[in-house]
Amino acid sequence: MVKSIDEYMQLLNRFLKKRESQKNFFLSLLIKPDKIGAILFEEINSKLFILSTNEVDVDDTSVLSGEELLSISDKAISFVESKLPEGSDVEKTIFSVPYYWVEGGLPAGRQGKIRQEYLEKLKKVCKDLGLVPVGYIVSIEATVAFLQKSEGAPVSGIFIELTKNKLLLYIVRAGKIIEEKQADIEGNIIKTCEKLLQEVESVDVLPSKIVILDHKNASHIQQEFISHQWSKDIPFLHLPQVMMLEKGFENEAIINGVATQMELEVLHDVTAPKEEEEDLVLEHADTQDFGFVKEDAKSKPEKKNDGENDKEQSDTGTKTTEEVERGPQLRSQLGKKDKEEEPNISYFKEDNLEADANEGKPKLPPLKIEIPNASAVVALFQNLKFPKLNRFPFSQNLSGPLKYKLILGLIGVIILAFFVSFIYYSFVLKAEIKIMSDKKNIDVSQNVLFSQDPTDGTNISIEISEETITGSENKNSTGKKETGDAARGEVTLYNKTEQKKTFPKGTVVIGPNDLEFELTEEVNIASTSPFSTSLTNAKGKITAANFGKEYNLASNTNFTIKGFSSFQFIGKNSDSITGGTKTETTVVSSEDLDELLAEAIEKLEKEAISKAREKVSAGEAVLSSALSSEVVERKYTKKENEEADSVGISAKIKYSVGKYLKSDLDSVMESLSNAEIPATYKLRKEDSKVEITNVKIDKDQKATASVKVNAVYAPQIENEKLAESLRGKTPSAAENQIKRIRGVTDVVITFRNRVPFMPLVLPRQGRNILIGEEY
Repeated sequence: MVKSIDEYMQLLNRFLKKRESQKNFFLSLLIKPDKIGAILFEEINSKLFILSTNEVDVDDTSVLSGEELLSISDKAISFVESKLPEGSDVEKTIFSVPYYWVEGGLPAGRQGKIRQEYLEKLKKVCKDLGLVPVGYIVSIEATVAFLQKSEGAPVSGIFIELTKNKLLLYIVRAGKIIEEKQADIEGNIIKTCEKLLQEVESVDVLPSKIVILDHKNASHIQQEFISHQWSKDIPFLHLPQVMMLEKGFENEAIINGVATQMELEVLHDVTAPKEEEEDLVLEHADTQDFGFVKEDAKSKPEKKNDGENDKEQSDTGTKTTEEVERGPQLRSQLGKKDKEEEPNISYFKEDNLEADANEGKPKLPPLKIEIPNASAVVALFQNLKFPKLNRFPFSQNLSGPLKYKLILGLIGVIILAFFVSFIYYSFVLKAEIKIMSDKKNIDVSQNVLFSQDPTDGTNISIEISEETITGSENKNSTGKKETGDAARGEVTLYNKTEQKKTFPKGTVVIGPNDLEFELTEEVNIASTSPFSTSLTNAKGKITAANFGKEYNLASNTNFTIKGFSSFQFIGKNSDSITGGTKTETTVVSSEDLDELLAEAIEKLEKEAISKAREKVSAGEAVLSSALSSEVVERKYTKKENEEADSVGISAKIKYSVGKYLKSDLDSVMESLSNAEIPATYKLRKEDSKVEITNVKIDKDQKATASVKVNAVYAPQIENEKLAESLRGKTPSAAENQIKRIRGVTDVVITFRNRVPFMPLVLPRQGRNILIGEEY
């Protein structure tokens, strides 16, 4: 028995000290390819509190010496240890190491042991810093597993991890790392990545998703990958989607991996809750509860993994399993415990609510009255604690039936309040939530092939129909025809040579300005003697080669003979050359007929396209240009070279028209634009636009066209699920939850049928919470 106040206080102090001694602190040392970090944990009542975190950037941890690793680790750990409560100490340490620090290559070859060269460095860190190792996690395995939990489906993709001078590449299929490649970065990151992808042997077709792990230039690198034109030698099925994990995701994956293996719940508070809280009960947790044992533990036998005993790592005080399952598994002396399900936290936003956006304002569903289960109501009243009647001041004067009437009256009031509250929050109160979201517009253009047998996802299948159109067209004539009279006269030809010369009919005589005349008769000229003082000559009739007044020449005009030098023969007219006239008329040219037919084909093609569009269904569309045309009949109003101011044509033409499904075009639009949009956004087809231009007809009834896309994306919000998750929450809590959805900019909550004196919370029925969206 406690005999005095002093003894009571001593007993209380011993109890409080016992409670303080039950705290468990431990470290996680994170060794990444380009960072070294430390996380300080506290475990209280199966809950894991994160007290402090710190990271130090390095160029490449694989080349750090033991002293360098020790120095940087000491710096990271010293920072988080400063957050320990006064008088507390921490030794237990869980290591997170890179994939290539563990022995073996592919999953079948991994032995679950840290490579000897890295193990020696970790031993030095543990020895010099006074750490007690209890196990390790492979960081990339933890990241893949946590991403799989976040997305709720097996993960497949190409994971890329970067240091200053090295690129590490992991091929992941269905949540398993099936191949790992690494190389020094030569030239640039993209070329190095392409080189490694060409060396991949484990798959024939690469996953169409690239995930860039945390890096200081991750956003810039993502844009380079998005805009890169991949080599045809790399076996992508289609253009890969490029994503990057948000900052801190890898640390969160490691933290949750540790917590899962220790069967603890992670609370993301910076500091643990204070001991003064009334409801908090601190219970002692032995290290064996974590799946670990101290070095001197002897009571529990070692577990086996796949029928083989675990092998002990020398000088570390820890044991690892011979063969370890893939994922964020904690290697320790006694292996691992069964995993608990980790919280499904999206890596693109803080909340895990991802849903499709609904169109328009939601409508009220039909009213349904749900009657609570009778056994549940009975249990509720059995757990209700009513105040004892004798605590009321007047209760001493009550006895007999009056006392029981008062008790029944109080019970009736409580039941009535419960019933009114149930009816009010379940059927009367309505809430309207208006969510304002940010839209993202993506503009992209690409050439697309329209054919009857498309070969890949960027080609569109078409169905061909035929339309025959009859019509006519007219145009002005542009041909010109000259008529008139040719100038005529006589010219005297002189022979300067010692041989006689005969000029046949049609010989061309050239006058000034290169005007040409032709001899209308044969002219013979005798030879000229070398010592003669005059030239022999002969006269001949000439006619102008063309119509025109310019051929009328005055007398004594000099001429030459075409094909002969003026040193051989010359000519001169003694009389004027006259009679030349010219008149120009408009006629139909061959070019006019060709252009008229082309205009008719173009005009009637528009009618054929319009007629084809009237026949298609709501889900189909028609190419703006015909795939081919055939002139069945044609008749001109004038013939070629016929004098006329205009000419017309009547034609009957058969066109081949291509029809395609609008859904196929939507799929192309989404594939062209979604690589630049986070996975939490969804394409809004009703707001997006697709323009098909520059349609060019190829052979075999195929067409290429430029598809210009203006794609509008908005956050995915599944209204029904969101409404169910908000039931019974306060407006502020509901607003905070909605604002955590990535892309949401503002939230406005209004209530209908509200009773002023009732507490303001959202209805208990999801159907009474109406959610609308604005962009």
